[in-house]
Amino acid sequence: RRGLRLSVDHAGSYADSIRHIRQIRPDFIKLDRTLIAGIETDTLRQAFGEVMTEFAGQLGAVLIAEGIETREELAAVTSLGVTAGQGYYLGRPTVRLRDWASWNDGVHQFRSMIGADGTENS
Repeated sequence: RRGLRLSVDHAGSYADSIRHIRQIRPDFIKLDRTLIAGIETDTLRQAFGEVMTEFAGQLGAVLIAEGIETREELAAVTSLGVTAGQGYYLGRPTVRLRDWASWNDGVHQFRSMIGADGTENS
């Protein structure tokens, strides 16, 4: 009621992460970088990402992909329905507001090049 929001970090990287999510019912669930690395070619990572997208949606939580470092990883998580992410591909950590504006430009440019299914438009 006072604006406090909760997040579970590193989801999927430790055995109790799903139990913690069920108990806490966080506003944000952050998929660990170890699940994002190589997701574009690993069907098990993709399946877990798909399940977590659905799970987060049922909880009313935002699913965040941590450590997006390549265009292919961004395309893969986008195709799974993940709508939030962080990582060097999206932008280096900064507190300068002018840097944040350029990130949005890059995301809009990426979205225009990638279709809803995560494949590149021709």
